[in-house]
Formats: sequence, C-alpha cells, structure tokens
Amino acid sequence: MKRCKRRKRRTRKAAAIAIIGLLIIGMAQPAQAANAGDKLYRGIVNMGTCVLEVPKHIHETSKEHNPFAGLTTGSAKGSGYALARGGVGCIETATFPFPKYEPIMEPEFVFGKE
Repeated sequence: MKRCKRRKRRTRKAAAIAIIGLLIIGMAQPAQAANAGDKLYRGIVNMGTCVLEVPKHIHETSKEHNPFAGLTTGSAKGSGYALARGGVGCIETATFPFPKYEPIMEPEFVFGKE
C-alpha cells in the first residue's frame, strides 16, 4: 500500500516537472522569424478571434465619424474583415506544414499593430 502511494507521488512529481519544462521551452522564442508552429498558432487564434473584428471596427468607425456610422459602416466593415480573418485562419491552419510561413493578413492578429 505504501509503495503504491510513493509511486503515485513520484508520478505526480515527474508529471509536474515535465509540464513546467514544456512551459519553459514553449515560452522560448525560436531564432528564426517564422516556422510551422507559428503558422499553426496564428491560424488557430485567427479562427477563434475573427468575430472580434466586428466590435473592433464598430469602435474604430465610431471614434473616426460618429456612433451611427460605427453601427452601420463599422458593422459591415467588421463583418467583412471577420470573414476574411476566419478564412485566412482556416487556410493557415490547413497549410501550416508547408513553407511560406509569413502571415497572409496584416496585422497578424485582430488587435495587432498595423
């Protein structure tokens, strides 16, 4: 019985060390500018956050013009960008193993710097 408890503790400890190690390795930035992992990450994030283009463009258009323009023009513009970003995310996710790792759409992410 005591062996089993010790074994469980060792297993948990080893799992915790492995997870911490993977997190540390994952936080390290690669020396090259872009790779397949970056392309896959960018694709998944863009598919998940593409809907945020709509409120982003409503806000930007409201600041530039007025709230009515934000709700009308900003909504239309945001919907278009959302469809484009979602499509680009699908393409990048599907083609991540193949070279051409530069982003298709600028900015890379919804709230990235343009």
